[in-house]
Amino acid sequence: MPTPRALGRIGEPAAARFVGRLLGRRLRSLGFGLDFAPCLDLDTEGENPVIGSRSLGRDPDRVAALGEAFVRGLAESGVTGCFKH
Repeated sequence: MPTPRALGRIGEPAAARFVGRLLGRRLRSLGFGLDFAPCLDLDTEGENPVIGSRSLGRDPDRVAALGEAFVRGLAESGVTGCFKH
């Protein structure tokens, strides 16, 4: 499973949606219906040890678009996403 940072580097909402759908299917198979993801923190400092690979990027519009796509993928699998931070 790619990290959010990797998804941000790809920059394609379709990829974020696909990963959200895939993760959602795995979560549903384990009986989960809620995922506290994605993290919408901005990676404003390249090597920030707190945010690290959990960020989808630096640009707020791009992070929002990718986060929305990820949550749509989760929803398609029957899992509710929860935007964090």
